[in-house]
Amino acid sequence: MFLLAHLTEWPHEPRIHTHACGSTLLSAGRDDPWVTRAWGHRLKRQLPEAQYLELAPAGHCPHHEAPAAVNNIIRTWVTAVEQGQHREHDLLQAGARVEYVESDGQVIEVTCQDVLPRTDIERWDYAQWKLSKAVAQVSSRAAAMFSKQQQGESASS
Repeated sequence: MFLLAHLTEWPHEPRIHTHACGSTLLSAGRDDPWVTRAWGHRLKRQLPEAQYLELAPAGHCPHHEAPAAVNNIIRTWVTAVEQGQHREHDLLQAGARVEYVESDGQVIEVTCQDVLPRTDIERWDYAQWKLSKAVAQVSSRAAAMFSKQQQGESASS
């Protein structure tokens, strides 16, 4: 997976939304055996304004496996961002599919993903992500209430 964004340091998933700007492109090989689709979907959920492209067939190193497709994706995205059109560009619309032919004749399909869960595993991962987000919100509220309560008790002493 590669991430194109204006970043000041390498992001970690829980805080990536604090680093990436509104113009962010995520791209991954659909057949990556190490960085699974679920990871890309989680990252897209962290960055809902980002565009997320999957290349197929491509695995862990799409820039080596499908260089023409990757170069076209990057060129298209950078040009669209420079022109302020990255939200309107056809390739960058959820569900859009484009094919690129590599120098060896292999056809690479690039699909802009909406990351809606479609399989049982994706639905389970999405539910787990939503639950962890809800637990984090409840924990944060409880910590704030406890802190307020502690401040009130120390002020009255």
